[in-house]
Amino acid sequence: MKLEKNLDNLKQIAPLVQYAFGKNNDLLHDDDFMSRYDHSDGYGFFNDKKLTSYIMVNKLRSLVIMCQWLVLGMLPHIRNIAVKVIFRN
Repeated sequence: MKLEKNLDNLKQIAPLVQYAFGKNNDLLHDDDFMSRYDHSDGYGFFNDKKLTSYIMVNKLRSLVIMCQWLVLGMLPHIRNIAVKVIFRN
């Protein structure tokens, strides 16, 4: 299930991440971890009100504009194609 971003969940997420990645520092005061946490969606499962699994999902937006491809073996008037492609979530 998708987890809400709140202090109670964060206090349960940090020890799981510390255990999984062998971290010894306090992740609640780690700028890199907090930035990743703030910019991600979290999913996990609770067992008896204790978080037992967690996955952090970072959404990435892609934008590709005006790519040109040379198409060989085509008619001369369509060999150079300019394509505008936009990928959005």
